[in-house]
Amino acid sequence: MEGQRGGHGENGGDLRVLAVVLVCFAACPAFGVQQGDAPQARARTPEEELAGFHLAEGFTAELVASEAVMPKVVDVAFDDHGRMWAVTASEYPLDGNETPGAAAVYERGGRDQVLVFDRPWADGPQVPRVFAEDLVIPMAVLPEGDSVLVGHGPDILRLTDDDADGRADRRELVLTGFGIQDSHLLPHRFVRGTGGWVYVAQGAFNSSRVRTRSGEVVPFDQCKVGRFRRDGSRFEVVGTGLNNIWGFVVDRLGDMWIQEANDLGYPLVPFEHGASYPGIGDHRARPHSPWRPTTAEFRMGGTGLSGLALSQDRDGFPPPWDETFFVANPILSAVQSVRVTRASADPADLLLERVADLLTSDDRNFRPVAIHFGPDGCLYVVDWYNPIISHNEVPRDHPQRDKLRTRIWRVRHESQERRVPPDVAAAADGELVEGLRSPSTWAARAAWHQIADRDAVELAGDLTRLAGDATERTDARVLALWALEDLARLDADLLEDLARSPEAALRREAARLVAPLIDQLGGGSSDAARRLTWIPGEVDLRVRLAAIEALASLPALGTEAATLLLATERDPAAPRPGPAREADVAFERSRLRVALEGDSAALVELLETDGALSGRRRALALLCLEGPAGARFVAGDLLRTRRAPSAEEFALLAPHGGEPSVLAAMGAWLSDPAERATALAVVLEAAERRDLSYLAPLVTVALRPLRGEAPGAASDDLLLRGTRLLRLAALEEEVLAVLDGPRADVLACLEALAALGATDAGLYFDLALASVPGSAVRRRAAAALAELPGDGAFALTLELWGVLERATRRAVVAALVTHADGARRLVRAVAEGELGDSVLDGAVLARLSAQLGDDPVLTAVAAGLAEARTPVLLLDGGGADFADTDLVVAGPFTVEAWGRLAEPLTNADGILCGTGDFDLNFHDARPRLWCGPGFGDVIIAERQVRPGMWTHVALSRDAAGELRLYLDGELDRTALAATPERFEGLDVGRTTPGAGTEGALAEFRLWDRARTPAEIGASFRLRLGSEDDPDEVPRLILPPADVSLSGSARVEGAAEPPPAVTREAARAEARRFARFRALAAANGDADRGEAVFARACGVCHTVGGVGREIGPVLDGVAAKGREGLLRAILTPNAGVGGGYRTLVVGTTDGLLLTGFLAAEGPDAILLRRPDLADLRLPRARIESLRFDSLSLMPEGLLGELEPREVSDLFRYLDTLR
Repeated sequence: MEGQRGGHGENGGDLRVLAVVLVCFAACPAFGVQQGDAPQARARTPEEELAGFHLAEGFTAELVASEAVMPKVVDVAFDDHGRMWAVTASEYPLDGNETPGAAAVYERGGRDQVLVFDRPWADGPQVPRVFAEDLVIPMAVLPEGDSVLVGHGPDILRLTDDDADGRADRRELVLTGFGIQDSHLLPHRFVRGTGGWVYVAQGAFNSSRVRTRSGEVVPFDQCKVGRFRRDGSRFEVVGTGLNNIWGFVVDRLGDMWIQEANDLGYPLVPFEHGASYPGIGDHRARPHSPWRPTTAEFRMGGTGLSGLALSQDRDGFPPPWDETFFVANPILSAVQSVRVTRASADPADLLLERVADLLTSDDRNFRPVAIHFGPDGCLYVVDWYNPIISHNEVPRDHPQRDKLRTRIWRVRHESQERRVPPDVAAAADGELVEGLRSPSTWAARAAWHQIADRDAVELAGDLTRLAGDATERTDARVLALWALEDLARLDADLLEDLARSPEAALRREAARLVAPLIDQLGGGSSDAARRLTWIPGEVDLRVRLAAIEALASLPALGTEAATLLLATERDPAAPRPGPAREADVAFERSRLRVALEGDSAALVELLETDGALSGRRRALALLCLEGPAGARFVAGDLLRTRRAPSAEEFALLAPHGGEPSVLAAMGAWLSDPAERATALAVVLEAAERRDLSYLAPLVTVALRPLRGEAPGAASDDLLLRGTRLLRLAALEEEVLAVLDGPRADVLACLEALAALGATDAGLYFDLALASVPGSAVRRRAAAALAELPGDGAFALTLELWGVLERATRRAVVAALVTHADGARRLVRAVAEGELGDSVLDGAVLARLSAQLGDDPVLTAVAAGLAEARTPVLLLDGGGADFADTDLVVAGPFTVEAWGRLAEPLTNADGILCGTGDFDLNFHDARPRLWCGPGFGDVIIAERQVRPGMWTHVALSRDAAGELRLYLDGELDRTALAATPERFEGLDVGRTTPGAGTEGALAEFRLWDRARTPAEIGASFRLRLGSEDDPDEVPRLILPPADVSLSGSARVEGAAEPPPAVTREAARAEARRFARFRALAAANGDADRGEAVFARACGVCHTVGGVGREIGPVLDGVAAKGREGLLRAILTPNAGVGGGYRTLVVGTTDGLLLTGFLAAEGPDAILLRRPDLADLRLPRARIESLRFDSLSLMPEGLLGELEPREVSDLFRYLDTLR
């Protein structure tokens, strides 16, 4: 799924390896696999693809460029000359969370380019010129004069052409510190805004510490919108949330619009500074920031909405296609359409309507990932032509990822004449004001850019007249105001007049521009407040927010501005001029708080002045006080007035439990019988997110009498939640009383008992034995039993084992491994035959190794398992450690091997080495062939190899002497270089330097011909041998070939082998896929399937907001197709995204915990685990943190269902569109 995650690692058992293999071999007829609706559609030529387009009536599509003239393009932008700039992403994907050397790759550079199309609007396919090269996945582009801003891994760069030769000569660092964990979520969608700002979005799984040129460091984690000054002097976060914003548009009136990739009700939303939207990580701009509501009652389909464009040219698309938003949907291979209507009574109330698609395609490889209107009024579509669009649909190195084909299309309406757009950048200054009136959005914006960039202050008078002329179009007047802001020539009288305009867009500018006006005039906050006294009576949310932000941006508020802000708060009980939504009122109030929180001194002065504040204004002022002093002020007010704190006041007090007055206020509140239940509910809701252990004694006292005072389910729930969250061991008897009652929530009771440390093994045993097989209660009870130390608890666990189903056994093993005592007992039980060794898959062995280290019993068990596992050649790093193969190679050849090498990877680590003229080793973790001092390095890979991970390396030489290097089956580098014809004395694992290879090699293969890219890509995951491939075998396969081993080199079975399997294993996996493919295609019942989903999938996934957010949200997952769903379920470890990898946490008290990192803060993390309550772990309790490459989703999920249930489940999944 787009925005979800992928990747595979070396950890995992044999089943995982088999599952990964199927992805690579499923399309091979030799294996008898039918792909059904798999993504591997036949690649079409541009002409064939065009023939498969279906456009709305009156529209045609034209090819602008294709792979014949350019590498893989990912985005485009148009400059003020009318040229189209394109950035390529041939290196994609390159994820830092899977490739530790990714940062070095960005620094070194790669194959990507910035291209320029000088006449993109001209008839026929166009050929670009190269402006810059040696880049790596520049995901964002914004041309400016003779330079261009590009997003480049951790940096935003400015590339400048100093000598006017059309190529970049200079590279400047504008900003740095962006996260590179997930390459499809790098900073993207640069949009030029007002006041010298540029907007930028970042996706879900990247964590950034953005450093400006002034040295300021700004945290910018996960899904955020930021903006930066074009010179890099400032960076700030202006929006929080939405999962991957690939679409960002500023309309002609200045309204900003964004789009979320995952189609969760936000296909198009208005964007306001400071807004918070639900997203991965659930970050909010402020703790009090409310979620902005969804705007659409429909879904677009799919989970990868990737571009947004708005038709607003007055001479562009005709009605009904004018004033229409277009959405790029690469999952459905379509460009879709949405129209927006604002309610006349309250413009904040929007109606979104899904209308007919603009463009659909018969070719599933059509992948529109970016759309922009060009200078000719046509819509330009970037087509990431590919059978695979989702980042994590298949492994990163899947050979079906198309890194070659790429197209840019132009969509034109028949009413649009082909025209040559004006070169606005070449226009005289005197023509630019008239340019603001252009019917073309591009031309009008270009005129604004030029006025600002030329600093054409002589136009200020004309701009002021245009902005103040009520007979002019509003959009031209807005642009004039933007230009005046850039020129620092704002007119105070003009803004005062515009504050009375009937046009909300102009009133908004009048409010917003007060801040730069004050800066221009050298005034202060009192002056600003006097210029905005009209705001409390304003009805339009956008205008009110602009005024609030203007005041918030001042260096200090002062009492006048603070008083104005307090007076601006809307009275929730007062009648409103229109149906203003509660969500907007809450959002506005939060923005007021942000503004007021900036000046506690002014608030304290007002609060201490008799009669200055009362009622709602006083309450709001109290909320806006910050820090311990503010908490003391609020607590004192509560104690003085003997009232209960509001939820907002409690949130202000909660971080300051060390203050005696705060503790006193909390105690008075919790001890009041009339307030007790409400107080406990507020406290426990907050305890889900923050450490409130200091309240444990008070909460214990408050909970004890509660069930007697107010018997019922609500009181029981408070007792169980409080006990679980605050680990209230003193309430064990009360919890047991609830468990024995007639309305007991057994699962909640189990969670509470486990949290408080109850040690009654017999109770857990009885509950597990008596519960429904496969139920959450059974899994939790069995796991709670396994978590207990001691012989008695483990004996009961073994007694229970025989009646447990597979999922519950997994939970028991996971629980045992969390603590050293359980881990030792588990290993001993396997060693003594009490438990079968099948429980020790690769993941469990890795956890056991982390927990027990060099435990001799574990070592012996692992060695015994290794005897039946894949043999690998182990090398300890000594110069004499190698396989003495003494090979001779002449003419064409191919060398292949899997390697897992220790860090660091240097030229001391190698695959094959001869007598001074052949050394296939590593340089800076990149495979290379060195052919002696006379030839040097004849080929070096572009990409680095990740230490500690199995990687397949292949090198071939053909009859013409052309060398090809492959990594994981994918061609990485080609070189035509002179090399010796014959190489002798070649030994596997030896290198030229004195030190030797440290790590493991497997499946070494030597061929006496140059294998083709297709052959290597199709078979690198396949074990080869005479018994498997009678038609052709390599000259050597090592191990287990009978060769002499030198030094400490040895062959052992690998518990964690490379992901290569025999043909028979691949056939078996294919048969498994075929079985479930048939069940998935059979008629099922969606209603029954929904119940299956809730039981089997809802413990980790949500649909429509229901379920648990451990794995990806599955709204719209049907767009993945049946085959894609099968791959995701049957091979969960083949495509694990960075954000959904398993987090392994070692605690200071010896536990080893695993789960999904749901949230993190400076003081704690939140660990989310299947079947278990969320666990908040203070950082002080964390000893180690690491991600492994495995998914939390278990393998074999479908195998635990009845055949009918599989069909029902897939029928239900098919409804999630």
